Amino acid sequence: MSAELHIIPGQPGLKKEEFIRGYPGGSIALDGFVYGPSWFNEATVHENVNHHEEVDRLGTYSTAQQIIMKMRMGMALPYLDDGGNFSPQVYVNDCDQDVCASWFLLANPHLIVNPDDMSMAAEYRNPELSRFVDVAGRLDTTAGMYPYDLLQKELRDISWVFSPYQDFRRTMDYCKGVEPAYRAVIEEVGERIMCHILGEGGTIGIPEMRRIAHYDTLATGSGWSMITAERQEGVTQASYDGNSALVKVQVIDDGEWLYSIMRRSDYVPFPIFAIAKRLNELDSRPDDTWGGSDIVIGSPRRSHSSIPPEDLFRVIEEIVTSS
Repeated sequence: MSAELHIIPGQPGLKKEEFIRGYPGGSIALDGFVYGPSWFNEATVHENVNHHEEVDRLGTYSTAQQIIMKMRMGMALPYLDDGGNFSPQVYVNDCDQDVCASWFLLANPHLIVNPDDMSMAAEYRNPELSRFVDVAGRLDTTAGMYPYDLLQKELRDISWVFSPYQDFRRTMDYCKGVEPAYRAVIEEVGERIMCHILGEGGTIGIPEMRRIAHYDTLATGSGWSMITAERQEGVTQASYDGNSALVKVQVIDDGEWLYSIMRRSDYVPFPIFAIAKRLNELDSRPDDTWGGSDIVIGSPRRSHSSIPPEDLFRVIEEIVTSS
C-alpha cells in the first residue's frame, strides 16, 4: 500500500474532534481541511498539517515545508503498514500550490528519507527538492506577496510547475468544486515537480512571464489597492512594485466573486481581522465564512461572495480609515 488521497473540494475546515471522530486512524489533514494549527494525536494517529488559522503566519512554515521537516524527523513511522509501507489516508479540500507540493512529498517519501532506517534518502542528495519546497513555501506563506523578482529563472521554473493550478483556478470546475478536475490538477502538478527536481522541467520565457505577471489596479484606498490578476504572479508583481496590502478580485459568475485580502505582514497597518469580522456580518453562512490568518483572508470557499467589488471597496476603506 501507499498514501491515498481523498479530495472534498471546498469543504470548510473541520474541528479537531470532528476529524478524530469521523475519520480512520492513520489520517492526515492538509492545509485547511481541519481548522487551526498543526497537531499530531499519538494515541489515534490523526494529524493536522496547516498554516492558516490561529497562527503567526510568517512564523509558521507552509504545509509542504512542515511535511518535509516532519518526514526527515520521523513522520513516516506511525503510518507504516504491516509491510513497512508508508500508507496514510490524506485529506484535502483544495488543489492549490501548497496542497500539490504537500501531496507530492507524501506520495514520494523515498525522495526524502529511507523509511526503513530514517536515514537521508540517496535520491535526496540532489538539493533541488529542498530548494523547490523552500521557494514555493515562501510564496504560499505570504499568499504570493513575497517580493521576488519573477524574471529570475528559478521563479519562472516554479511558475511552470504550478501553471496547471493557476490555469484551473479561473475555470468553473474549480469554482464549483468538481473533484475529478481537482485530482487531475494535483496529478499533473506532481508530474511537473518530479520533472523539475530531476532537471527535466520546463520554464516560462521572460516575455510570457511579463504577460502572466500583469495586474490591473481597479481602485486605490488608504494604503491598499484592489487589483485583478490572471494568476498569483500578478500578486507577487504588485508586491514587488511596492504594494503592501491588496484585495484581489476574481469574477465567478453573475453575482459571485472570489476575493483574497492580504498584507505583507502584521507590521503593515491594514486591519485584516476587523475586515473579516465585518464581511462575515454582511456575507457568510454558518458553515461557510470569510476566514484565514493574520496576513491573508479569503471569501467563503463554497458560496463565494455576493458583494460587488465597488461595494467591497467602500466597506474596507471605511474600516481602514476609521481604525
